[in-house]
Amino acid sequence: MFSKKDVGRIVKGKGLGGPEPLGCFNTGVRPTIHHLDTKEELWVVGPQLRAEEVRNLLYLASHRRACFCGTPQDKQNLSRRVFKEKGDPRGLRTVFVYRTRSSAVDKFLALCNKREEENEEDRKVFEQAKEDAKSSDPERRIRGALRLLDF
Repeated sequence: MFSKKDVGRIVKGKGLGGPEPLGCFNTGVRPTIHHLDTKEELWVVGPQLRAEEVRNLLYLASHRRACFCGTPQDKQNLSRRVFKEKGDPRGLRTVFVYRTRSSAVDKFLALCNKREEENEEDRKVFEQAKEDAKSSDPERRIRGALRLLDF
């Protein structure tokens, strides 16, 4: 499990990534936290690819507002705190924007711990499928081999 001491100092413009799903790498769905390099203190927390999209959107909106060429859409984007997608009923691509580090770190740790729990469940299923695939019973062995294909 992750704790607050696992999240060190994050300078403006940088971020930190959490754990990937079991058996995956560079999928863009691991939880991340970004400290925006803007005048006001903003933290973006969510799945990696979607969080980067929101980070860029907020960054552009704040810089356009600073040079007096901002639009009403920029003002609306800077005031939003939750970015959801219409085609995402389970909320897997939801991104949260915070003004304080402590609340952003709390949400990031919650997402990381949730991912770790899911990975642990998948690990148990994987180990059981491996045991079944090594079984001397042919029917159980085939079921285990077919379940291993999911990983």
